[in-house]
Amino acid sequence: MTYPLLIEDASFEDLIDDPDHFVKLFRESKLLIFPELHLSEEQNSQVREAFGYSYYGHHDETHKYALAQNVDLAGPRDQLVPWHLENLDDPHPPDAVGWNMTKLDCPKGHGNTGFVNMMNVYSKLDQEHQDFYNDLSFMTFLNAREDSDGIVEIYKKMAAGETTISQEPNKVFRHERRTMTPVRKAAVPHPLTGESTLRYMPEFNYLVSPEFHEQRNIADAAVEELIHDSDNQVWWEWTKGDYIFADLVVTAHSVKGGFTDGDRILDVAFGLIGEYPKHLREEWAPDDPRLLPENSVGGGVSRGTDGIAR
Repeated sequence: MTYPLLIEDASFEDLIDDPDHFVKLFRESKLLIFPELHLSEEQNSQVREAFGYSYYGHHDETHKYALAQNVDLAGPRDQLVPWHLENLDDPHPPDAVGWNMTKLDCPKGHGNTGFVNMMNVYSKLDQEHQDFYNDLSFMTFLNAREDSDGIVEIYKKMAAGETTISQEPNKVFRHERRTMTPVRKAAVPHPLTGESTLRYMPEFNYLVSPEFHEQRNIADAAVEELIHDSDNQVWWEWTKGDYIFADLVVTAHSVKGGFTDGDRILDVAFGLIGEYPKHLREEWAPDDPRLLPENSVGGGVSRGTDGIAR
């Protein structure tokens, strides 16, 4: 099946009335693109539910923080947001997402989004590298690498066989709240299809035990080469109203520049297989500062399960 699969002339009613048809296509392709579907934020939430995914989070993404931190990467050919997989520091990261372009005031061809299918990357690795990642465990470090004491402590806990490790992030958007971070396997079966994929990126903040560093450097170089091979990338040139539903278990993504804060608003409805465990879901009070647009993860409005602004 083609990755991505372009579906033209579909309507919101089509997706809601016959979700089984589109879910089948989604299971096979892992990335569906609906040009100029023009959904509302509430409809984005309804499509997520119709596709069988529960609420993980919903917000407006402006890339405010990336724009502020990368002023030298503001051009349409610059990589504003690096290749990444979503929220692997979370014990239950999002498994799917509805990306809904509700505002696009920048020129055509600016703010494009790139996609790489990590199942495809895994399948192209040599058997030796596949075997390495099949056995490799890693943990997302939430602070700067200059925090060497923190890294050493994590290495000790990983060596002791701990499967979740407590961290106190110093990133502003996390408000320095202590969090339990899982130790993950780099290569995993897809939870719905069983297909093998890398749910791992060669990122500096993904920590692995020191005894694997040398072999990791070699294997990561092979992964990076595949990710940056244009034959393995798909870039989408957005138009206002475009809608993309992506499988985040396998989809790494990146964003190019060429816009300023507020020019480009992407309505993001994250979905989860099953329900997020209530004992891990922090309840936010109505006056929680993280609900303010200036403090939200994506730089825009935070939304509830129904897609309505909180």
